[in-house]
Amino acid sequence: DGTNPSLPSRVEAQPLEFLPSSIKDFVNLKTLTINDRHLDIPKTIGTLVKLTQLTLNNIGLKSVPDGISSLVNLTGLTLSRNPLLTSLPIEIESLVNLTSLCLDGLTNLNVAELPSLRGLLRLRWLNLEETIFILDTQPQWLKDYDSDDTTRLFTTDTEGSSSEDDKGYETN
Repeated sequence: DGTNPSLPSRVEAQPLEFLPSSIKDFVNLKTLTINDRHLDIPKTIGTLVKLTQLTLNNIGLKSVPDGISSLVNLTGLTLSRNPLLTSLPIEIESLVNLTSLCLDGLTNLNVAELPSLRGLLRLRWLNLEETIFILDTQPQWLKDYDSDDTTRLFTTDTEGSSSEDDKGYETN
């Protein structure tokens, strides 16, 4: 099946200077977390189809890495604290197994131009805290989360205070 049983499904390492394109060889990898390192993410990340959790927190992202839309088994995606990230690709809608999407601290994200996430039927946690947007320009699909009975939405209002739209969803 092309998998290498000698490669681990989880790797903990010293701080990286770069993420090598050979990451594609970790075909059984289920969780990849990169925090507080300014790294370029290679396109080969899209070959890690067994990934269920991907965290790219505060790594200086300017755009969502190519290949992420191939990660259809993702249940959790965190792109938090990447202030240079201004948009999400429409392909994000192909991540149909997402239950959690964290976009908090994306201070330059143009929420009004976000692709609709309504096709992500399993999405139960959407975090937009500290993501600056004007409520009048909020897209309709995002306003609809206010009346959604299954999704928990975290936002920051125009005065900068956080709010939680708690619909009874429990987290672990």
